[in-house]
Amino acid sequence: KSINFDNLDNGYDKYGNDLRGYFLDAILTKDEDVALDEVSDIETYNGTVIYRCEPLHQFNKNTAKSSLLQKDENLRGSIAFATAARIKDGDIVNIIYTDQSQTRKFKIDKTIRGTVAVCPTYDDKLNDNLISTGYRFKQVQIERHEQ
Repeated sequence: KSINFDNLDNGYDKYGNDLRGYFLDAILTKDEDVALDEVSDIETYNGTVIYRCEPLHQFNKNTAKSSLLQKDENLRGSIAFATAARIKDGDIVNIIYTDQSQTRKFKIDKTIRGTVAVCPTYDDKLNDNLISTGYRFKQVQIERHEQ
């Protein structure tokens, strides 16, 4: 179906029924009925790149308010990311994207490979335009927050 991934349902109803995604419809088609759009180039992401993602134990902004579910509001990144951004584990950093900024604690995550960091969403303190919209990878500037 022509539904953007980020617009798909993601959660369960009060009876425990799975509401994630949708069921596929079986459709018979002829080869000449299929038209594919040209694949567009993805812009190059060099420098400091973060990936916005939904936290493991959260389904939406409502569950993020729960005190019973784990929360991780840290910017988590690989050792290579920390080296490239000139930051270290435990640093408070400013994430700057266009003319917007937010402050987070940085944690090294040894399970992440490559020069990338993971920035969790579903946090009401976030400015949605900074991290939570558009392409999931964002080229940003990272600065150590002066205290």
